[in-house]
Amino acid sequence: MVASLVWGFSTSLWQAMVARAFLAIIAVFLGLRETLVTRKNKTDIGLLLKDKVVQRWTEWKKVYFGDEKSGEREPLLGSSDMQNETLEVVESDSQPQKQEPISWKDILTRQSVLCLIAYSMLGLQSGVYDMYIPIFMYHSRQDPSAIHLPLKFSGGFGSSTQTIGAMYAITGSFSIPFQFFFYPYMARRIGVLKCLKIVTLIYPLIYLLTPFITLLPSSLRLITLFIVIYIKACLTSFSYPCATVMLSQSIRDTRGLGTLNGILTAVSGLARALGPAIGGPSFTIGVKVGYLILPFGIVAGMALLAMPPVFLLRDSASETSDGDIEEE
Repeated sequence: MVASLVWGFSTSLWQAMVARAFLAIIAVFLGLRETLVTRKNKTDIGLLLKDKVVQRWTEWKKVYFGDEKSGEREPLLGSSDMQNETLEVVESDSQPQKQEPISWKDILTRQSVLCLIAYSMLGLQSGVYDMYIPIFMYHSRQDPSAIHLPLKFSGGFGSSTQTIGAMYAITGSFSIPFQFFFYPYMARRIGVLKCLKIVTLIYPLIYLLTPFITLLPSSLRLITLFIVIYIKACLTSFSYPCATVMLSQSIRDTRGLGTLNGILTAVSGLARALGPAIGGPSFTIGVKVGYLILPFGIVAGMALLAMPPVFLLRDSASETSDGDIEEE
């Protein structure tokens, strides 16, 4: 609470950053409990320190304020000390026996490798496209006499930075309810994998449609671009959760989830790093040669490359049944 108040009443940026960092350290170091199967029963210094602080605070409060508990105010489930002792007994009794170390074969299954490729390609194409949009909006308009339909044009919107910022703010605000309400409904209705496949099919169409918006009348350009960006944001709110769910269900042994998530972070980070290296030069070349369709066509090609791994994925139920058959 103190860190939150300091952050709220900060008078400079560094004060706010220090307060936020201190709050995060307290929350992570003292509040989180390990969930990884192989390490959940290990000694946690942060939790031990938190228990000591709580114990000292309780003793100090009893000394200066007395024990306020009475028969009517005593918790029905007993004191926190009794609960902690019970929890320790249960944890000590439920400690898993020694297991064989998990192998890479159990981590990098066919399904998980496909999920890693699909997730990385989603990050690559989405990052490049999101980089293009503000540049495309800020890029100056083209002289109509230099436009040669259907493909030779390189004009932008000539929008100000305020307009670009407002466009992204409105798009983000409108996409939040979509992710909260519509995505869970569709995931339950048709399944996570089908949602991912449908989204993957729509991505290339959005990318190829975007540069042609600049050819519309001035009164229709911004509203059309807003609709396209909003659809892209909705697709993103579908694709990443679906890919994450498929990845978590692809591993045979849950002890390898930490390793698999680490691999995912590294691979997707590499893909996101390649995005600007590919997107920047391609946009520059497209403007120089007069074909703005070139950079957006490259992004559409990335989306097409992401289709095979997505459509080769299988539902977790079928994956489990196939694994059982192989074991038999």
